[in-house]
Amino acid sequence: MDEIKQVKLDDILKLLENGTNCVVYGANNSGKTTLLKNINESYNRNNADLYFSRRESDMFPCVMIPAKRVFELQDGGVRPNDEKLNIDVIDRFGKEWTTGSYILGVREKIKNLPIRKKVESMCLSILGLSDIDIFDTSCSDGVQNIVNILCYVFHVLNLYSNTDDISSLVKTRFLLIIDEVELFLYTKSIVNFLDVLFKTFKNINLIISSHSILVMQRIKDFAVLKVENLDFINDYGLSPYFSDFGSILTSLFNINEYPEELDQFILHLDSALKSENCDETRLEPIFKEADNLRKELPNFAELITNLQNNFYKRFNKKCTVSKNV
Repeated sequence: MDEIKQVKLDDILKLLENGTNCVVYGANNSGKTTLLKNINESYNRNNADLYFSRRESDMFPCVMIPAKRVFELQDGGVRPNDEKLNIDVIDRFGKEWTTGSYILGVREKIKNLPIRKKVESMCLSILGLSDIDIFDTSCSDGVQNIVNILCYVFHVLNLYSNTDDISSLVKTRFLLIIDEVELFLYTKSIVNFLDVLFKTFKNINLIISSHSILVMQRIKDFAVLKVENLDFINDYGLSPYFSDFGSILTSLFNINEYPEELDQFILHLDSALKSENCDETRLEPIFKEADNLRKELPNFAELITNLQNNFYKRFNKKCTVSKNV
């Protein structure tokens, strides 16, 4: 693994501007949300300057989704959303999540546009659901969360581009910031959510924060940033799969001594994945090793099972691809 380096806000902005996706993690009150807000402020300030100089084609929309995402009916009901892009609107995006009535107004706007079908198909694909009205506010918080995020993203892109054409909107280059991506969603839906975003939007750039070790394991090709305070942010480079996961786990849980047996297990998983041999008989010794480790290291039992299941899915997929080839 490359040497861990300390980075500043400007370094992170350069990563994002170069198209690198980032995941931010750290303890509660470590400064993750403040960092994301600072990034959003920087983009909003730049967009306001460009708007003021009338060079709108150079703008790079930034959409921030805050951690507080339970949307309640407020202010007497849904109001129509007919706002136009101006400096005040640019300045407001993502600073604070707006009132429930505003979000419901955004939903009302989107569901009356051709974009509605796109939002519906994306949402159902993410959640693995069918035959439900996703715009029904009696649906679960998980459904409401995804619907509101997708509607808000399309709403912002619509204001910036001034078009309802879906083929144009999905080509827009923009930064999406999501604070605590795991809220109201189980891990598979989070992975589906990221996959659908990347498949739908051709020029999307993401920075997310998370407390979930499962999210940390399953994302790929994200720069991993650990925030301890705003003056101390470590860059671990691209997110690891197995071989470098130990150092992040150690840092995340402040483990002083990482069990050597678990370290060896992780190396064995990597070795099996990198091997050109996809013989399924290779799974048995891995599973036996996992069983023994759970007995020896009961405090790590959940993590070991997690690693084993994750490995099995990837190994199985590799074998399937190999057979097809």
